[in-house]
Amino acid sequence: MKKFKISDFINDNRALRIFAVVVALLCWTAVQMTQSIIKNQTVHNVPVSIDWRSQNLTELGLSIIEGSETLVSVTVRGPTTVVGQLKPENLKVVANISEISESGYHDVSLTLSNEGKSELENVEVVSFSPSTVKIRFDRMVQRTFTIEPIVKGLSTLPSYVSDPEKVTPATVTVTGPQVDLDKIDRAVVEVELAEPLSRNYVDDALRIKLVNAQGNEINTSSLTLDNESAQLLIRVLRIKTLPLIVGFTNEPQGSFPLSELEVLMEMTSDEIQIAGPVDSMES
Repeated sequence: MKKFKISDFINDNRALRIFAVVVALLCWTAVQMTQSIIKNQTVHNVPVSIDWRSQNLTELGLSIIEGSETLVSVTVRGPTTVVGQLKPENLKVVANISEISESGYHDVSLTLSNEGKSELENVEVVSFSPSTVKIRFDRMVQRTFTIEPIVKGLSTLPSYVSDPEKVTPATVTVTGPQVDLDKIDRAVVEVELAEPLSRNYVDDALRIKLVNAQGNEINTSSLTLDNESAQLLIRVLRIKTLPLIVGFTNEPQGSFPLSELEVLMEMTSDEIQIAGPVDSMES
């Protein structure tokens, strides 16, 4: 028997052609078998798409307040060669908000959109986790509140007095969900003084707080303020007692008897108290 040599096989064109056909058939069969295998695949951290311009939201004047950044896990079923390559950006999960008719929290169902993605035609959804997403809808409104100063421990040294406190800006405009703005009773800035004042007091960066009717601060995470802080000015005046004298104007020409008039005058007080800026009152 003639001994088989690889070199004889390589040099035999007819044998090489037959071998190539066999290998091609084996590869084709393997690919077909792989494509025919159906499996479940879970893709995590898939963003949920919400159409905030939906007609029913527009007609009701509703906006999406919470839940717009929800991530879900999607389990799909399909050919191994397709589902095995899926990433979060390949899937479009849509929240069904067409039935929303009022403000508040709603558990919204999900669907997988295959629009424009032919590779997903043979892919079906097995489950979403979570199966629904909680989304909050409300009307966005805007209101303006006068900022009230709350000063604890306000007092002055003897011979000083303070003017009413001044807040700049005087108002704050708040934008947010109607249900949250309805909780706001007023806007305030607060400061606590450690000692009596003898000079003007200024704090340029007091945080503006929103409080309810009970005086408790309201969480502003869903609200937008046009100013986050305000300046508080407490103007302090110096009190001085000065002698009070009377002078005359437009007296007649000549020898008008002012001395006789002064004798006839009676003053209820010979001194007067005045208050003014500390620096001015020093002189």
